[in-house]
Amino acid sequence: MATHSEKLATSLEILKHLTRDSKRAIFKSTEFSRVHKERLVKAGFLMEMKKGWLLLTDPTKKAGDSTLWYANYWSFLSLYLEERFGTAYCLSAEASLI
Repeated sequence: MATHSEKLATSLEILKHLTRDSKRAIFKSTEFSRVHKERLVKAGFLMEMKKGWLLLTDPTKKAGDSTLWYANYWSFLSLYLEERFGTAYCLSAEASLI
């Protein structure tokens, strides 16, 4: 039977595979199996931004540190809105005039 460290290593390999080509930090939860998602969240490598959306995090960060969330906010917003509305969305009336 695999140890906890071996199971975490397997989950980290999946995470590494997803980040290798695109260097992205935001993922849909459907990109992970439930077991791998839960394991990575519990270990501090992923954080739920919004239900169904995960952010790659540093497990050594202090509790309550929101730097990564704010640093990836616009990337997340872009992916979320595109997933939800396609190209039929606008953030403000001024932006739509441009």
